[in-house]
Amino acid sequence: MRLMIAGGGTGGHVYPGVAVARTWLADSSNNEVLFVGPKKGLLAKILEREGLPIKSIKASGFVGVRIGKKILSIFQLISGLFQSLEIIKTFNPHVVLGVGGYASVSPIIAAWLRRKPIVLIEQNAVPGVANRILSPFASKIALGMPLKKNFFRKKKIIDSGLPLRPEFDSGFNRENSFWQGPLKILVFGGSQGATAINDIVVRTLPLLHSLRAELKFVHQTGDRDIDWVSRAYEKENMDSDVKSFLFDIVDKYRWAHFVIARSGAVTIAEITAMGLPALLVPFPESTHSHQEENAKFLSDKGAGILVRQEDFEPEVLFSILSKFVDDRKALQEMSIKAEEFNDSCSRFSVAKICKEVVVY
Repeated sequence: MRLMIAGGGTGGHVYPGVAVARTWLADSSNNEVLFVGPKKGLLAKILEREGLPIKSIKASGFVGVRIGKKILSIFQLISGLFQSLEIIKTFNPHVVLGVGGYASVSPIIAAWLRRKPIVLIEQNAVPGVANRILSPFASKIALGMPLKKNFFRKKKIIDSGLPLRPEFDSGFNRENSFWQGPLKILVFGGSQGATAINDIVVRTLPLLHSLRAELKFVHQTGDRDIDWVSRAYEKENMDSDVKSFLFDIVDKYRWAHFVIARSGAVTIAEITAMGLPALLVPFPESTHSHQEENAKFLSDKGAGILVRQEDFEPEVLFSILSKFVDDRKALQEMSIKAEEFNDSCSRFSVAKICKEVVVY
């Protein structure tokens, strides 16, 4: 069977699609997969590393941009629609999976026009604009986490959990001895980095000078910030590994005691799969505040710490890290609570949903 996966943009959209694609291909040598989305940025980089095919369409974001870019996005939406119609005609998928984001809109509408069954993945506790628009076209909607409200028709939704790559299946059992030694901190702001998080971490480093023997950092900065962040760690003589992007994120999760990150849905799913305690700083401009709702989901359960960006200051971060340098028991307790929400095998559920909606 042929599966077309529509969307892209951030890692939060791409990686769930990759997880389902790999599951789909492993299920039968006769199965095929094709991604459709903008052939730029992370989508192309990730799919090239994964060896997965992509057909390019024009697409750009509509929400939160100036009027000129809104007009451009409308024209690209129309162009992307015609491109998607041609791709569907050629590839002739049995089912189309939308992974969210602006890049999914044209292909999903084209799939509906071509009368192809459609499944959507909704990663967040509060759905994004694209999936709200596209939900009437979908046969089923797979939920990455419980919705804050009833945004979709109940008969369409399935609590599948968010698809993760097979590397997350086994999780990571941390023995008591794991928590000893220097506090190992993994910092990242989502797939593209977060300047606000980078800035506060860098400004906190001088406060941590006396503790530098007790700390180790791995920091994903994004392309824009890597130079000045790297220099800041070097200036403070801090044990650190600074990268623009971490393709080996699973290894870094296994290495870390503690995470400082945004709270996109994939981040939440991955840290719970790995049983990692985290300080979550939601992106304040996320659509419908979905990142804050994601973070609140974990913080309410004692599995994470929610700090809003306006409250995220060097003194706050210094206090948290100083506490965990001395109190590893608290980290262990948070780790155990995070593991309770592990649903790392969800990719099988979503692949099964895709099969079940196929009409022969």
